[in-house]
Amino acid sequence: MKNLLDKLGNWNPQLLRELKGRLKGRNIFIAALASICGQLLVLYSFLRQIPIHPYNIMGDYCRLRDSYLPYQQQQYQLQNQVSNLRHSSGYSPPNTQFYMQFAEGTSKAEKIKLLDQKISQLGKLLNQNCPADGINLQLWWENHWPQIFVALSVCGFVVLLTVGTYMLISDLANEERRGTLNFIRLSPQSGNKIFLGKILGVPLLLYVAALVALPFHLYAGFSAGIPNHEILSYYLVVVGSCAFFYSGALLFGSMTSWLAGFQPWLGSGMIFLFLMMVNYKQILKSPFDFLNLFSPSVLLPYLINWTGKEYYDLPFRHGMINSWEWFYLPLGAAGFGVVLFVLCHYGLWTYWISQALNRRFDSDEATMLSKRQSYLITACFAVELLGFAVQSPNPSYSSQYLINLQSGLMLTFFLLLILMAALSPNRQVLLEWARYKHLAKRKESGVRVSVWQDLVWGEKSPTVVAMVVNCVIATAPMMAWILLWSAPFEAKETAFAGLMLLMSLVLICARLVQLTLLMKTPKRAFWAAGSVGSLLCVPPFALGILSIYAGTNNGGFWLLTMWPWEALKYVDLNQVFGLLGFEFVVFGVLSWQLHKQLRMFGESASKAALAAKRS
Repeated sequence: MKNLLDKLGNWNPQLLRELKGRLKGRNIFIAALASICGQLLVLYSFLRQIPIHPYNIMGDYCRLRDSYLPYQQQQYQLQNQVSNLRHSSGYSPPNTQFYMQFAEGTSKAEKIKLLDQKISQLGKLLNQNCPADGINLQLWWENHWPQIFVALSVCGFVVLLTVGTYMLISDLANEERRGTLNFIRLSPQSGNKIFLGKILGVPLLLYVAALVALPFHLYAGFSAGIPNHEILSYYLVVVGSCAFFYSGALLFGSMTSWLAGFQPWLGSGMIFLFLMMVNYKQILKSPFDFLNLFSPSVLLPYLINWTGKEYYDLPFRHGMINSWEWFYLPLGAAGFGVVLFVLCHYGLWTYWISQALNRRFDSDEATMLSKRQSYLITACFAVELLGFAVQSPNPSYSSQYLINLQSGLMLTFFLLLILMAALSPNRQVLLEWARYKHLAKRKESGVRVSVWQDLVWGEKSPTVVAMVVNCVIATAPMMAWILLWSAPFEAKETAFAGLMLLMSLVLICARLVQLTLLMKTPKRAFWAAGSVGSLLCVPPFALGILSIYAGTNNGGFWLLTMWPWEALKYVDLNQVFGLLGFEFVVFGVLSWQLHKQLRMFGESASKAALAAKRS
């Protein structure tokens, strides 16, 4: 054991540090006990449903049921005859007793009386108990092992992801509070190794609990008839999801230290809500299907299909997953395709999160992403999203590609808001840039860089030009796709108008954020988030309160919100261009104000430096 720890320490000192703090007998015993209790709880919830004597002879698991089915059919036929006789008299009393009082002495009443006697005799026959040795327990277990496997799988990945993120965020917050995170930064280890040590070491007890649950999970899978390689592929997807969400948790923890003790609850709570939302989300053949890739439950229907049973009654079935497509490729046709795509998806986005983590680890002052990285992220996102947008729309959801475009633009809008926060330098960095970096030309590593190049690629320059580039990258594939639509010109016109309105709103938000971050108040990030949130939420809320809807008087104000699509049906192109012109003026005023402030800061700093030099 000591040699193994030494080898781990040589490979990753941070992992050894985490293990030493948690690898204690008492902790391992508690984790194993909690895991066993959880498994017993799941098993008990199913054992409560096991058929025991007395058990009705018509129950699904009575071996005599088939021989009694003809009697049940006969009972249904007699009940139908009684019902027809009662209704043929033109009177529909609530039950047979009332009818007999109504039709007493008639031939129909006598006939109904005889039929009721036969029905009663058949009812007694069908209400018998199944003999104790006639209960088919083997069939019950065959039907329930898939359900037990699914229940263990769902509980397992939900606990791993939510509790694991809580532990990681809480650990990072404790390191930050104790000041030990700065010591870690001074170590010669790379950021990747330190974060890998955290991910492997901090949720150690959770991994112990998962290992203890593994034999029962495997046994349930084998008993259900699921092949080994399919179960293994599920484990690979769960590992991929842990890598993605745990990396995201570390990034969240490094960015929200100002939330203090609320951090872990907020982070793990958001993960839990997100998983629940995604797990219950159906495949809609729209860009929103992109979200389903984040849940390991997307693989469960394929595993259950190997048992020869339908997945309809089990949780998180994701709807028409078998007809899932990406760029018309039959993504959902086989479980192998889904596993491969989901693993690539997790790998791609985990890589970008690790890049952001490394930047935050190297410097607290650095932005989460460089501008070059943001362009690549936007390009990856646009391509992945377009793959889901171009698939044939689901007739029960929408018959128009316009709905898919709206869904794609909504997700793109949120990505651009995240990039806005990830690229925005803080006030001090902007002041330094305004003082030294906004000169017409400068030399950097022997290469002359213009202001425009600096605005596009520079690390410390304002984000406005970078957001324009990101908007172009995000919308260019969609524009090309719109042109290829086999739709009337009016639909394409509406699509382009909505796209331009949303992107202009993003650029106004970017200017607003940059201006807010130049304020002197210490809560600049809070004010920036509040101002953008108000700009996006208050107008539609106010319009709703005032009962102003698209198509009514003043309904054109909806064009200024994140949901302009309904209002676009009631306005012509000239009005849209007029509104775009108004937004362009707002954008210009905010740009002029930002330029003025940056120039003022640069001049003030230069004057102060010159005054200090003269004195």
